Amino acid sequence: MGVRRVRADEWEQLRALRVRALEESPDSFGSTAFEARRRDEGEWRAWAAAGASSSTTAIFVAEESGRLAGLCGVFLHEDEPWIGRIVAMWVDPRHRGCRLGEELLDAASEWSVRQGADELVLDVTEANEAARRLYGRSGFGETGTSAPLRSNPTLLTVEMRKQLSWPRRCRVSA
Repeated sequence: MGVRRVRADEWEQLRALRVRALEESPDSFGSTAFEARRRDEGEWRAWAAAGASSSTTAIFVAEESGRLAGLCGVFLHEDEPWIGRIVAMWVDPRHRGCRLGEELLDAASEWSVRQGADELVLDVTEANEAARRLYGRSGFGETGTSAPLRSNPTLLTVEMRKQLSWPRRCRVSA
């Protein structure tokens, strides 16, 4: 099992992996499997291409014997380029407990630091204790901020942050 950045030509495998994630864990994501299946080929190609080579977006995948078994997306928002935002994090249930989640998050952290980010942020469904434990082991702490999950507003998400390095931004002290 290895973790690497997705390749642009893997858009079909990426699509299949993302749909599988959304079907297996529908209450863990703001998107739905229905929405993912409705995206056209051009959108999937663009997502894979950006995930493969963009300086503001990366998608990391876990691969075993040519089959994708997990993914972790990270992007830098133009308004806050010092913050990496984790999205689409998922590991196939058959591979959970093997440190793949930590490896995917490590890859996203390393990429974010190389891009100049000094912290990572993610949202996790409040009831997803296993994911919250994974993020805690990976250095994330809860911020106290929560919001309804877009795909199921009856569920709340919890914001978590991880400091990657000492902030390089200029801060004014009183």
